[in-house]
Amino acid sequence: MHIVHFITSLNTGGAQVMLVKLIKTSSPCCLHSVVSLNGRGEQSDKLEKLGVKVFHLRKSIKSIPLFTKLIIHLFKQKPNVCQGWMYHGNLFGSLMRLLLPKCKLVWNIRHSLYDISSEKPLTQTAIKISRSISNKTDLIIYNSHKSLEQHEDFGFAKKSEVLPNGFDMDRFIASKERFGIIRKELEIDSDSLLITQVGRNHPMKDHLTFLKAAKHTIETKKDLNFHFLMVLRNKDKDPAIRKFINKNDMWNYVTLCDGRSDIENIWAASDVGVLTSAWGEAFPNVIGEAMACETPFVSTDVGDAKLIIGDCGSVVTKGDFKEISEAISKILEMKPEDRKVLGEKARERIYNLYSIDKVTENYLKTFSRILENESS
Repeated sequence: MHIVHFITSLNTGGAQVMLVKLIKTSSPCCLHSVVSLNGRGEQSDKLEKLGVKVFHLRKSIKSIPLFTKLIIHLFKQKPNVCQGWMYHGNLFGSLMRLLLPKCKLVWNIRHSLYDISSEKPLTQTAIKISRSISNKTDLIIYNSHKSLEQHEDFGFAKKSEVLPNGFDMDRFIASKERFGIIRKELEIDSDSLLITQVGRNHPMKDHLTFLKAAKHTIETKKDLNFHFLMVLRNKDKDPAIRKFINKNDMWNYVTLCDGRSDIENIWAASDVGVLTSAWGEAFPNVIGEAMACETPFVSTDVGDAKLIIGDCGSVVTKGDFKEISEAISKILEMKPEDRKVLGEKARERIYNLYSIDKVTENYLKTFSRILENESS
């Protein structure tokens, strides 16, 4: 089976990370090619090390020779499946499928659709075009039930299946060694309970609500020893974050650092994970990654957060910093042995439901099924 993937970019994000994991896990039985619409990204080297042919297109005339090579590659290899990732990748994949009429067209939508007006104008256009041609697909994969429901309500074709994100259970694991290394590096007391938020610096993540919850916890739980950690890609993009910390004199309680590639180490050093997103989430990777490292989680009610967390943490109202603070405090106030049991239960849940091996197996079964439909 040969699958050609079309993706908006190969910068680090949930879709890109999942693409790399899927290819790595399925490579023994599949041939993969990848087309990035916006040049190289952090995930490019990882794909190339796996032996994957990667085409890095750009929005310029310089891409014409590479685009020609791509067309030759597609005609020569005759892929079985054109797999788009995210709206723009889906549309480009649909365009390429016109050249390969026997190739099955699959979209992969990894975004929730609470309010289209909150999206960038170009993304709004892509969503509306996608809606109008969605019936031309052979299958639309969503990574969350919430995303499927929202897109079908918006008018997308009902050719749908939910395949969630998968997690590398060997990489994301509790580790006393990693705990010690990160605590020492970031100069965070090893006796402090660490409440961590990981993500990109974007309005949808609602980082100020996280800081408001931190402030409320600092003010109301003076008897507890804790610290807040924010690991944000492009951490200084929004000056309001530093301004809030400065204004409320919170630096003794908050550490702010830039995005990292060793997120498994960050979660291994944490006691509580927190997501405060206001919109846009479908299946937040950070929840599964933290839980796989035996870190209980508190999340706002976005995407499939409730399904992922289950009874291994709390799901709270978006924007309600007091409720978020109370949910964090509930975990902080647990006896250490009870918190450990909760963490172990969280890892077991991710292993049973969302291990990358299980998810990859379901992807391959799905691709095989749509190919069998052609021959039957």
